[in-house]
Amino acid sequence: MKMKKHVISLLAAVTAFLILGCSTSNDAKPANATYKFTVNGTTYTEVAGKDSTLTGGSGALSSANTLTINGQSADKTATVGLEFFWKGTAKPKAGSYQVIGDGSTMTDSQVGVLVVEKPNSVKEGIYSTTGLDGSSITVAVSSTGKISVTMPSVAIKGTFLDNTDPKNTVSTSVSTTMSGPVAEL
Repeated sequence: MKMKKHVISLLAAVTAFLILGCSTSNDAKPANATYKFTVNGTTYTEVAGKDSTLTGGSGALSSANTLTINGQSADKTATVGLEFFWKGTAKPKAGSYQVIGDGSTMTDSQVGVLVVEKPNSVKEGIYSTTGLDGSSITVAVSSTGKISVTMPSVAIKGTFLDNTDPKNTVSTSVSTTMSGPVAEL
C-alpha cells in the first residue's frame, strides 16, 4: 500500500509537471523539433525533450533518470507529455529496454512511461504503460551524450477525463497505444 501511494504521488507530480510544461499557444516550434510520434491515434511533433533525474522515492524507484518529452498536434490544439523513467540516476545506455507497468520491481533493463494527453482545454487523458504487450523500446546515445528513443506500438492504459460540463466530469477507462521516435533536444 505504501508503494502504491508513492507511485500515485509520483504520477501526480509528473502529471502536474507535464500539464504545466505543455502549451497550446500558437508559438512557433523550435527549428530542431523534427520528431513525430503518435499517442491515442493523434500525431504530435516534439517541441521539447529534456533528460533529468528524480530522487526521494522508495523501493526500486528511490531514484530515476527521466526523459520528458512535450509534443503538440499539427493544428496546435492538442498537447501531450511523455515521461520515460529508468532505474537509477545515470542516463540509460544504448540498447533495448523492456516496457513495464509496475515500477516497484523495476530492473536496469526496463523502462516505464507516464503519459498526459490534452486534446483540448476541457479534456485530458492520463495513462501509463502496462507491460502486458511484451514490447521494448530502443535507446540510442549520440556522440554528445543525448538520448533518443524509438517506440514500436506500446500499450498504454489509463483514464480519459471529459470536463465539458464542469458539473459532471465524465471519466472513461482507455486502452490505447503510442509509437514513434522522440529525443532529448
